[in-house]
Amino acid sequence: MSNPSEKTPTPEQQRILLVGNWLKRYSSIYPMYGKTLDDFPERFDEFLEEFERTNPEVLDLAFKAARGTCTEFPTPADVRKHVQPIAVRVMQERESAQIAAWPSKEQIASGEAVPVRQLTESPQFQSLVKKVSR
Repeated sequence: MSNPSEKTPTPEQQRILLVGNWLKRYSSIYPMYGKTLDDFPERFDEFLEEFERTNPEVLDLAFKAARGTCTEFPTPADVRKHVQPIAVRVMQERESAQIAAWPSKEQIASGEAVPVRQLTESPQFQSLVKKVSR
């Protein structure tokens, strides 16, 4: 159980932690001529600046993808090339999960009770609300 006084990190704090953790991993995976990450503080700032608006979940997956494709210590550009395809995939997965939560035709036909939240959070309901609101 988590401590109620502990706050969930903001996206910015999550990005700082992600960048730090991934750069530490990279420094052990790609030995930079015997130097440690401490020898490259500007690296940290470069990555933070480059990804200041990137979703932390997408950023983590992009760092992981870059680890699998780079033969040298990755640059922000090496990670950046993975961000867009991953962001699209994450969005599609979320939409699929929302659609899966929508009641089936069988549930509706049987008169089975469907939770209001399940209805109001569905993409179909949101689309209908947008059409009616115009």
